[in-house]
Amino acid sequence: MLSPSLFGARRLVVIASAQDVKAAMIESVTDLMRAPAEDVCLVLLHPGGAKGKALLAAARNVKALEISCAR
Repeated sequence: MLSPSLFGARRLVVIASAQDVKAAMIESVTDLMRAPAEDVCLVLLHPGGAKGKALLAAARNVKALEISCAR
């Protein structure tokens, strides 16, 4: 993710367990949400619950698209 795409294609970054992102990484992910790279799409998957709410709050603060999926 840190280097440009070799073929100029868009890149997809999926954080499958957003609730487990360490506190030290939340700022880096939040920075990416505030100023997204033109060719990067970031997807956060969070199962709900209280764990990892700081990252969800940061995503909501930058008005990220949120899609809720019922079980």
